Amino acid sequence: MGLLRHPVAAPDLRTVPVAEERLGVVLPRLSPLARQPQLTLGELAGHDLVLFPRRTSPEWRDEVLALCGQGGYVPGRVRAAESAEVLLALVVAGRGVA
Repeated sequence: MGLLRHPVAAPDLRTVPVAEERLGVVLPRLSPLARQPQLTLGELAGHDLVLFPRRTSPEWRDEVLALCGQGGYVPGRVRAAESAEVLLALVVAGRGVA
């Protein structure tokens, strides 16, 4: 037994979800969107997205991008951040949302 993040491309394994994870958004504090108590993904239109590199978890990255698209948010550019610190620095610098 092990814990991992769905989806998993492992046809020889049986996987069963045991928990659900809610996604949130990271915005610069001074962004007008940051003042809203809730956002829809569509409200992020026009913002680039800062995300972990695809090689880190291709299935999870694809799922995040698919969820964004289903919610009406298709980022113009997806920037890769190698660490949480880099991700946050890019958001603070106005280079995208995460």
